[in-house]
Amino acid sequence: MTPWGMQFPANVWIGTTVENRQYAEERLPTLSEIPAAVRFVSAEPLLEDFDLTDYRIDWLIAGGESGTNYRPVSPDHVRSLRDQCTTRNIAFFFKQWGGRFPKKNGRELDGYQWSELPIPRVPSQMLDIDSIRVPRA
Repeated sequence: MTPWGMQFPANVWIGTTVENRQYAEERLPTLSEIPAAVRFVSAEPLLEDFDLTDYRIDWLIAGGESGTNYRPVSPDHVRSLRDQCTTRNIAFFFKQWGGRFPKKNGRELDGYQWSELPIPRVPSQMLDIDSIRVPRA
């Protein structure tokens, strides 16, 4: 499955994109079992709120969609993920509000620029790759 055999190196960070509840339910169970130094979620573009309760992640990056045909991000969805992260000790990074000109909209959420970074696990805290259950399509 991996070029390094049955144990993930201490420098490997693994992530997935999650835009909504459907993708959270499809992708986060597998991500939660991968024995990487950091497991992260890129919630970009964030189109819908989702629940983090049953998943083991270390970092969540949230942001709105940008470009000509962008779909607006709901501040309540961003706040919900931020609140879940702070409650569960997950590093939270808010990248942007998005829009046609995303830099113009900035990256402040409730008066603060959220730029938290995760603390990687050390090898003794990582699991053996044999224990991963990957769903078959």
